[in-house]
Amino acid sequence: MEDVKRELNITWSDAHTDRRVEEVLKRAQSVINRAAGREIDLESHDFARQLFFDCCRYMYSDAFAQFKVDYADELLSLRLEGQEDVQTES
Repeated sequence: MEDVKRELNITWSDAHTDRRVEEVLKRAQSVINRAAGREIDLESHDFARQLFFDCCRYMYSDAFAQFKVDYADELLSLRLEGQEDVQTES
């Protein structure tokens, strides 16, 4: 959560803000996993991690619908990458 708060330039801590950031974090993780078609390890996947932070920023700013428009190509790339990984494993 501290990484997300740092990305969102949140330098304070209070219960309301922390709860909101935690909700955004969970929703953004779900969005990235769904776009990828699999569970993503954000610690080892830099591209997905950056998308996750961008998604958090849009969600926190109440602009999630715009995120899907602005990052459509990147989300598609993440999906295609996952499909290539599955084909390679087969």
